[in-house]
Amino acid sequence: MNTAFCEKQKWYRVIHDMTLEQDIQFALEHDEAIEYKQYENEILADIAIENIEFESVVLTKCKFINCNFERASFYHTKLNHCEFANCNFSEGYFKHVQ
Repeated sequence: MNTAFCEKQKWYRVIHDMTLEQDIQFALEHDEAIEYKQYENEILADIAIENIEFESVVLTKCKFINCNFERASFYHTKLNHCEFANCNFSEGYFKHVQ
């Protein structure tokens, strides 16, 4: 993969705030973690969030409905008043999560 293109994509993501769903899609497509981001009042339904790593992420008042977090990892992540309805966390990993 072209390194310059990858760096350009990363800068684009920093300059243009993306929604949580957009960041999840990007992470899945590029096999990357979601790191050092904050999301508030996001609602996701029927989303596959499998194998994604969340590192130093803050989720505030987010709602997840029927989402698949199978094998997702959460490191140093804060879940502030979030709701998870009928979500799958099998084989998930949580370390230093509040």
